[in-house]
Amino acid sequence: MATRSPSVVISDEEPGYDLDLFCIPNHYVEDLEKVFIRHGLIMGRTEWIARDVMKEMGGHHIVVLCVLKGGYKFFADLLGYIKA
Repeated sequence: MATRSPSVVISDEEPGYDLDLFCIPNHYVEDLEKVFIRHGLIMGRTEWIARDVMKEMGGHHIVVLCVLKGGYKFFADLLGYIKA
């Protein structure tokens, strides 16, 4: 079995980042107080997941299906890294 990449731990005391540091879509502004995970960190972890998938598959062809409601963006990013 392939070695798993290390986890990212965000403590309950994490202060987060102020919303004015980010471009937040208008439909989310009323619902958010802070940003806890930066986009770059999410993309980096997505790339690690893609690498783990490819190690597990051992170079075999894969067929994928997105079943997460609202998960299409993550799924598209993940597939982009897998294809690379």
